[in-house]
Order: sequence, then structure tokens, then C-alpha cells
Amino acid sequence: MLNKAAFAEIPDVPEEAPLVVFVDLAGFKAVNDGFGHAVGDAVLREVGTRLSAAADQFAGVAYHLSGDEFAMVFSQDEQRDPDLMAAVASDLGRVEVPVEGRPASASVELFFGFAPRDLEQTLAELLKRAERAADEAKDLRQPWVEWTPELGSDEIVNWRRKCAGCGASTSLQVRKRKVAEPQSGLCANCGSVLPITVGT
Repeated sequence: MLNKAAFAEIPDVPEEAPLVVFVDLAGFKAVNDGFGHAVGDAVLREVGTRLSAAADQFAGVAYHLSGDEFAMVFSQDEQRDPDLMAAVASDLGRVEVPVEGRPASASVELFFGFAPRDLEQTLAELLKRAERAADEAKDLRQPWVEWTPELGSDEIVNWRRKCAGCGASTSLQVRKRKVAEPQSGLCANCGSVLPITVGT
């Protein structure tokens, strides 16, 4: 499978803006912690194989950027983008790998972020947009999200909460999104990640 270096070598051709996809894996840390790195590597290989096969169906290319981060690039007619997005995300919602000697399999969920074609953006900028959209998909537990300008307009706000980690009444530094209300925040006192209730 092509790697991050190969992705970086893709030329920026203004008249041929690609569709860029970022793939976010949920549950990979639990696989590594619960089954070991060998199983984690097997999961990554299976994810890579399936992403490559999916990309091939639409004349695209899949890349393993690093760790549990993957990307896909498609250069075909943008009129087929909606069909492409739905097909890729629906077919690859979960990847499972059997674990020898155990009844349970190791699995991860895949969430996809799509950056629409934009002749004024470089490939690196499109990847950042796709990654932001994948974060949103993961937070919303949706198979995929398409990047929009609203996703690039986050602001950090402070919410006053009592921290369950340290007991202090402190502020939570929260990314406030226009598309989705914040679901968690970071305690400014001890760094614990805490759930929040909007409006309280």
C-alpha cells in the first residue's frame, strides 16, 4: 500500500482537483491494548487491503499516512462523487480480524471525511478539510461527513463545570461547532476529558 511519502508526491494540478477522503479509525487503541500490537498490525493491514479494493472500484488510490490514519484520492468525474461517498462509507463501516485462540475478533469502526473538489486548494489543504470532516463523522457516529465551510469555523469556548477527575470547579475548554453541539471538554485544571451537558 502506498504511504505518506507517496501521497506527498501527488502533484497539485489546478485543473484536475481531486476528491480527497480521510479515514478515521475508532477503537484501534482498544485493539492494541486488548490484543497486542501484532493483532493491531493485522487490523491495519486488513483496513489497508479493503480501502485499496474500494478505491480501485472508483479509479482511486488509497494511502496509509501513519499509524491508524488513511487517505483516499479520486480523480474521476465529480458528478459521481455523491454515489462514490455513499458506496465507500457504507461498505466499510467496520473491519474485523479473527484473533487466534480467542472467541472474539478484533474490530475497528471506520469513519470517512470527504473534501469536495476545489480548484483553489492544494492537496494538503484538501486533506486537512477531509480530516476535519472525518472528526465530525466520528463525533456524530455517522458513516461519513462532507466538509463544508461551517466545519472550518470552529471556536474554543469555556464552560464552567465541576470536574469529576479532580473535583475542582473549573472551566472546560470546548470546541464549539456550528454543525454539532459539543459532547465533551477538557478540564483546564487537571486535563481530564469530561462529558458536558449543553446549556447547563
